[in-house]
Amino acid sequence: MPRELRWLRRSRSHRGREGGPKDGCASARQGRPHGRLRVMEPRGVRRHHGHLSRGGGRPLPRVTERPRVRIHYRRPPDREQIFDQIVVLERDDVIVTLSETMEFDPPMRIESDIVLETGSSVVWFTYPGAWHDVGRFHLADGTFTGFYANVLTPPEIDGRVWHTTDLYLDVWVSAEVACP
Repeated sequence: MPRELRWLRRSRSHRGREGGPKDGCASARQGRPHGRLRVMEPRGVRRHHGHLSRGGGRPLPRVTERPRVRIHYRRPPDREQIFDQIVVLERDDVIVTLSETMEFDPPMRIESDIVLETGSSVVWFTYPGAWHDVGRFHLADGTFTGFYANVLTPPEIDGRVWHTTDLYLDVWVSAEVACP
């Protein structure tokens, strides 16, 4: 378990007032750890019957699989691609999705720079009702390559299925310009 979430603390029952071993404690005299290990939880989190909870018995939220969305992306006159993405954040003004481990053979280049390759991921920012979305592009090793703004029809959002049409106007801002 990660160190930030839990750590272990030994009982201090074999220590004297100055922190040294008590004379009568055989395990401390022999240099062996003494006392049982106790699990220490983050501040404000307690264990109750083996389950983590906040004070007052309120349970912590369970980790569940993130919802997914299927985006039907039309490119006139007759092409359509369906993208399956993880919904990371959903608010009235923005929906953030993650397109992970994409397939690109050959890699996608803008000018001479590789901006997407097989294994790359893109974080998409979709603004309901807006005529654009913005993608944050990364290479397979996680290196940020830049922002890609895509002009498209406002997505028709029907639950976990979206429909939109590409309008063939894109804007690229490389990582060197975005983060000098």
